[in-house]
Amino acid sequence: DKFRDFVAQNFRTPSAEVATTVRIHVMFVIEKDGTMSKIQARTPNPELEREAVRVLQSLRKKWKPGLVKGEPVATTFTMPILLRVE
Repeated sequence: DKFRDFVAQNFRTPSAEVATTVRIHVMFVIEKDGTMSKIQARTPNPELEREAVRVLQSLRKKWKPGLVKGEPVATTFTMPILLRVE
């Protein structure tokens, strides 16, 4: 929930002529040391892709890495972000 709140508070949404809901798929890796890397975003709007990457890059929190047999491993995540653009 804190992650979603952070994204919602820091995402700068461009204005649009017509209100719409946009889905952005963000992909990233949580490395063994808990840092986020390889951040990518997919949506039809390149401006929103750049903004999604910017917001995730600004997050400096370390995550808990995935574990396999008790050992930390890099883990890939894909998450949808829904935005209401007005």
